[in-house]
Amino acid sequence: MSKNISAPGISRRQVLAGSAWAVPVIAVAVATPLAAASETPIPKYTFAGISATGNPGETLVDDFRPGARVRTDPEGNPVAGQVVSFVYVSGPFTMNENTATTDGEGAARVGVTFAANAQPGILGAIQAFWTGPDGVKYDDTVDVSVNAA
Repeated sequence: MSKNISAPGISRRQVLAGSAWAVPVIAVAVATPLAAASETPIPKYTFAGISATGNPGETLVDDFRPGARVRTDPEGNPVAGQVVSFVYVSGPFTMNENTATTDGEGAARVGVTFAANAQPGILGAIQAFWTGPDGVKYDDTVDVSVNAA
């Protein structure tokens, strides 16, 4: 016949329960300062695509070119001298360059040439990318379409 004898103090069950709670508490305590140290920068600029439309076979020039506009502050003042990158996504056109620098109006534009057999009404796209002085990575999709007949 066996007898249960209990000794005063902490039971094995209490030790196991206490250690099970210790691991998550330590993990949270260690992770909290790491999360605080790696905060995402707050965007200080606006970045928006500039859409464009052209005719089959046409090369868009000057202010008719698609691109992106960089502006800052609540009044929307332009930011000049910033290099913006562009990547072809889709559409019946070719891009004539992959980067452009913002002008005094904050606009960076790339030339495109529409295919001679481009169908009217077709919508294409370019993706614009820019990393601001604030460390934030900005991007926007720029619509590029063929004029309807």
